[in-house]
Amino acid sequence: MAERLRVEDGAAFQVLSETQIIFRYHDEETDYQMLAPLIGLDRDGAVWKIRFNAAIMTIAECSPAAYKEFQRAHRHFQALTRDPDQRAERRMRPGEFAVFDNRRVLHGRHAFSEGAGEEGRRRHLRSAYVEWEDVNSKIRVLRRHLY
Repeated sequence: MAERLRVEDGAAFQVLSETQIIFRYHDEETDYQMLAPLIGLDRDGAVWKIRFNAAIMTIAECSPAAYKEFQRAHRHFQALTRDPDQRAERRMRPGEFAVFDNRRVLHGRHAFSEGAGEEGRRRHLRSAYVEWEDVNSKIRVLRRHLY
């Protein structure tokens, strides 16, 4: 979607890859904060990650005049997330699980209730998140012990 945006609307792509946004999640035990653009680029300008979560996105760090363009760019990107051509859907069966890079694949689900699923089984959805920083840390520690 980010590459499609770059082709369709280069100005929107530039705004979303340059404008810093405050992302924040907090509860009783955590307080995560990050200042970063919605589209993260690597040193060569290739899309590296996407930060698209309305629940934790707070405000764009830009002037009121620039904010209007940010809103337009954000709406364009959001429209791409709703385009059926950009989706891959799969109905999961009991016991199946999905693993994906949370910063490279936008994910979601259709409405979910705990009622009976297929064959009268109760439906249960469980999720877990692993931060790349944790994975990389563990790899470095294991390498120290193995080599």
